[in-house]
Amino acid sequence: MGIDGMNGGVTAVTPDIMQDVRAVAEAHPGAAPLEIRWNDGNGTQARLRSRSIKLSATNAALTELRALLGQERVRLVRGS
Repeated sequence: MGIDGMNGGVTAVTPDIMQDVRAVAEAHPGAAPLEIRWNDGNGTQARLRSRSIKLSATNAALTELRALLGQERVRLVRGS
């Protein structure tokens, strides 16, 4: 599952928000790694894949993450 750090929703992915993301992952355990794509707006981009945060790629998990982060910032990415 991916979180886009620049599209819509909340303005920044803060440590507090990441704690909430971890809570969603813990509530929906699974094998899908969490991936964050970040862009500082000045051309610097990064793709970060968590080794420790994994979750189930279910509608419930997606819905909770979208409610937390914004509809356009969460997407299911297969085989990236």
